[in-house]
Amino acid sequence: MGRNAAGDSFLNGYINYNTASEFWIYCEEKAHAYSFASRTKSLGSDKKINAVTKQTMDKLFDPGCLFVPSPEINNFAYKRTLFSNTGWSLCGIFHTTSSGKIMNSITESLISPLFEWDALICPSQAIKTSVENLLDDHFDYLSARLGATKKPIPQLPVIPIGINSKEFSFTEQKKLMPERCWA
Repeated sequence: MGRNAAGDSFLNGYINYNTASEFWIYCEEKAHAYSFASRTKSLGSDKKINAVTKQTMDKLFDPGCLFVPSPEINNFAYKRTLFSNTGWSLCGIFHTTSSGKIMNSITESLISPLFEWDALICPSQAIKTSVENLLDDHFDYLSARLGATKKPIPQLPVIPIGINSKEFSFTEQKKLMPERCWA
């Protein structure tokens, strides 16, 4: 629930404080674009919304970056090669490194077409260290097994997850109420 609350808070902040003249969103389904448009309008924004789908990824040349709210950006890197390796950056974010699926995604990044202009955001130094350890161990394996000599990894900046604390300010009465009553 924490990452959902942080993501929701980030999205509200992004819509409210973004200085760009328009929004770019990637969505798997048209309904998601309509949902985003409804959300932006409800927060008072009338900015143009440019929706990008897997069929129209070439539109990403314009904004120059695709942010994915997970660390699983390898598939997007392979799709990008259909257009250009340098046309736009990819950026993902870690919420955990403890699942097998995420660990596989981290190690696969050593062989996927990710570059130094791509990034995987680590919300803490502990997560960055965990990712670096996984990459180092897997690179050692690739070196021993295949003779790999290059270690291409995306940037791993540490950017703590922030929230708008005002959204989580509750009265003493609300704090005492069961969660189902917080409507």
